[in-house]
Amino acid sequence: MPSYLIVANQTLSSPTLMAAVRERIEADEAHFHVVVPATPITHALTWDEKEAEGAAQERLTAVLGRLQAMGADAAGEVGCADPVAAAQDATSSRWIPETTRSTEEEIPTPSKPPSVSARRCR
Repeated sequence: MPSYLIVANQTLSSPTLMAAVRERIEADEAHFHVVVPATPITHALTWDEKEAEGAAQERLTAVLGRLQAMGADAAGEVGCADPVAAAQDATSSRWIPETTRSTEEEIPTPSKPPSVSARRCR
C-alpha cells in the first residue's frame, strides 16, 4: 500500500489538496500521514505555543475525519512550527515515498524527501 506524507496547516481544507488525495485513493489503497505544523498565532509581538498547538490539533482532527470519510487510511501528528523540521521528524522513523506540500497557492507538489539538512524539532 502506498504511503503519502501531507504537511500542511491552513490549507488542509483546500479543494486542491482534497482532490489530490481523492486521486490517490481512487488509484490504489493508500495510507496518508498528516503533519500539521504548530504555526504561531501572533498577538502583537508575542505568541502562545499552547494556543498554536491547540489550533494545529483541531485542524488535524478535522482533516483526519475528512480523509477517513473519503475512505483513506489516515493518521497524523502535530509538528513543530518549522514545516521542514516537522516533516523530517515525521519521516525519521518511517519511509514515505511521496510528500505533498500544500501551499497558500493551493498547489500540491509531489517531491522526494528533502535532502537539505534542517533543524529537527525533537
